Amino acid sequence: MEKCGIEIDATASGEFTRELWELTLASLRAKFRSSLFSSPLDVSAAYLLQKAGGVSAVRRDVIRFLSEAIQRKVQVEHNLRVMGEAKFTEDISELGDRFSPGTPFTLHLRAELHPRVRFKRSYKGLNLRVPRQPYVKGHLFKLTTDYLLYKHSTVTDYPESAHPADEGDSVLLQVEFGWFEERDGSFGPKIPSEFICGETTLDLVRPWIPVELLGAVKGISLGERRTVKLAIPFSTSQLLEINARQADDAREEQQTDVEGERRMTEGCSEEGRSLVPLYLQSLAGTEKDKFLKKLFSQEGESPGDVGGAAASEVALAANTDRATTEERSNKAGKEQMGISGDTYEDSGGEVEDEIHHIDCLLQVKCVGVKRRIWPAADDAFFQKACQMSRAELWEKIEAAAEDMAKNAASKHALGAAAQALDEISQVDVPESLFDAQANATWRQQLRAREIQGENDKKSQTKEDFMKWKEENRRGIESILTTAFAIQAVYKREGLQVDEKKLQADLAKALLQTAGEAPETVLKQLYKKAQAALVYKFILEHANVEYYVNDTPAEITVQPDGAAIPQQGVRAFPRGVDVEEWHKTRRETVKERDNLRKQAERFFIDPKTVKKLDNDNLTKPE
Repeated sequence: MEKCGIEIDATASGEFTRELWELTLASLRAKFRSSLFSSPLDVSAAYLLQKAGGVSAVRRDVIRFLSEAIQRKVQVEHNLRVMGEAKFTEDISELGDRFSPGTPFTLHLRAELHPRVRFKRSYKGLNLRVPRQPYVKGHLFKLTTDYLLYKHSTVTDYPESAHPADEGDSVLLQVEFGWFEERDGSFGPKIPSEFICGETTLDLVRPWIPVELLGAVKGISLGERRTVKLAIPFSTSQLLEINARQADDAREEQQTDVEGERRMTEGCSEEGRSLVPLYLQSLAGTEKDKFLKKLFSQEGESPGDVGGAAASEVALAANTDRATTEERSNKAGKEQMGISGDTYEDSGGEVEDEIHHIDCLLQVKCVGVKRRIWPAADDAFFQKACQMSRAELWEKIEAAAEDMAKNAASKHALGAAAQALDEISQVDVPESLFDAQANATWRQQLRAREIQGENDKKSQTKEDFMKWKEENRRGIESILTTAFAIQAVYKREGLQVDEKKLQADLAKALLQTAGEAPETVLKQLYKKAQAALVYKFILEHANVEYYVNDTPAEITVQPDGAAIPQQGVRAFPRGVDVEEWHKTRRETVKERDNLRKQAERFFIDPKTVKKLDNDNLTKPE
């Protein structure tokens, strides 16, 4: 990173200085004319200079005007973008003493230019090498085969009505009661029945059902009751209503319990507010009818397209993490309930109703068990299911699996694009911006230390800051280089940030941020969204080479059961007051909790987002 400044040496002729002085006196005559004089020309120069603050003050004003004129001339003739005002290399009082109308006058100025971004080569067409995880041959084909067998299987009643449910069977469950789980795994507050009760069908088939749910239901027989532990999604509005009910007095709670018992049987049959049965259905994979039509529909698809689509969709369904599955299932449940998407309409406009997954204990009763009969996986079966032989389906799916393995490495690809942009970018930044960025980074580190309990004012002197700035110069320059390079690509290609997604991200961030102004959080998220757009643009126009990274993954082993706390040791820096640290931590957590309620009511004006596009690029990140 080079310095971004210029030195200006300019000499004004004696004639120009005399004309400039006369124009200054004429301006003063118009400004300080008095009723004592019949004409402005009658006002003496001595009177004007006295009213303007003296000869020295007027000379300094003339010199400032001269420097501005020189700066504008340099900008126009050399097509330069000067940041702020040019500075004098000498004291202006000394310059004023040297100035004399009618004699040549020389000025030495120093000015800083706006940051200049240059690319060593075009950011389009970069050659990127991206690591990806190895693909086990035949794995995706096995998932596809298991799914096809599941879809074309049939269920029938057991000869014995009390036969326990085996893996693969279909179980009809009735959700009767529910409680929030305490940290120690015990039963917590009871959940109102209309939020959880209902009937649902579970197909005990891997991998379409979570392992913990499969283990809890496997072996259940007709009429048996069990307690199932599961993280249930509740919307914010539902949680607020449940909390309001729990705040009632004991008499009202007893009345609510009596009415709740009566509504339990009614609520099981009505399509109301309960998301739990729909949620369990989606987890168990009962939406496979819609899924199969999308994968293996003969309308508008060739056999080759069918194989590729099958591989892509089956792997997505099998490898998606549980959180994504829950989000998708909850959305499907809301659509069945007549709610569109993840929002609800309020009198104040469209507001996001955030979903929270909370550990619950559900009492379920088995009201039916059906046996599953699996078809034989021969060529005739594959011809019937997807109009191709087993060997043809193998080839199509394995070809699509390689592309899917590459798509799974999207985070690594964005990282490669970010590294490539830094390597080809060269940014000239003035020293003032460097100092501003250093100050901002230094303050962030001091605040982080305070949160961790390191509140030592002695280590926050100016000497410490100067030493830290020199030691971290390269890192600060890297921050500025990345920021201005992203801005250059963003402006040049005319990219636009998705405002709706930005507002949703802001609402979530404010719930997790303590003590930060909404405007500050919004700007940070906006910068991140800009960076993501730029890296994605570079990736779309790059030549990407994927290579297999077979480095063993690091695995963190955690104890079974969410109720068992993780064991860990916290190390404190030498000299830190541990009690003071814990006190500061408790206050921070309390402040964060208090801000959550305020943050839920925060809404962004779309005009505020658009104003961010007009921010001065010279502001530090």
